[in-house]
Amino acid sequence: MSPKAVFFDLDNTLTHRALSIARYAEIFYLAFREQLKEKNADNINAIITREDNGGYLPENSPFSSIREAVSQTLASELRWIDPQQGMTVLEHWVNHFPSAAILMPGANELIDELIRHGIAIGVISNGAEWSRNKTLEALSLSEKIGVMLCSERFGESKPSPKIFHAGANRLGLRPDQCWYVGDHPVNDYQGAKNAGMKAIWLKGFHPWPGRWVDTEYSVNSLNEITMMFTQHALPRPW
Repeated sequence: MSPKAVFFDLDNTLTHRALSIARYAEIFYLAFREQLKEKNADNINAIITREDNGGYLPENSPFSSIREAVSQTLASELRWIDPQQGMTVLEHWVNHFPSAAILMPGANELIDELIRHGIAIGVISNGAEWSRNKTLEALSLSEKIGVMLCSERFGESKPSPKIFHAGANRLGLRPDQCWYVGDHPVNDYQGAKNAGMKAIWLKGFHPWPGRWVDTEYSVNSLNEITMMFTQHALPRPW
């Protein structure tokens, strides 16, 4: 049965985080190259990728957020001619990283196909509202998204069922009328499934826990979901 709405995670679902980081590293290098001994953006990219950790702060991190981890580590580890304070680097990240976002391959095609079928589009994402909104604006998706729900504003984070239920409620739908697509096995797939949505795991970014029963639905790319609607097929089992 086709859904009434499809909700998406943002990072590593509608956006490709590694490609976005690489783009931001180039922007950062151009902004600070006169103050740096670095000859290109490679080390900047490597530091951000390590500290970003796929968009999830490690449990043992001494920092309170990814933006703090990235900015403080860039300030301390890069080879500076004119050292920059962490706050200066943080301000640059806040102002420029969301707008460096790069769409996941197939995202536009999938969203347009869903819209053609009269299916509502939503985003449910852990993170700060300002960065979610700026990212969607940079991706030219703001006008296509019917609901954008973020943990900072809502007060609950995925995998809590409450944030998934709230997304469905805002569209006047039941959870079982909605699909959810995301890359994280716990926060996205298990969270949406426990909330009563049909969950689809986007593989390739986070490993499936070995102790778990295999996921019911998974895809290797967003293009596979587009094909479900163009060919009227269901998601294939993992």
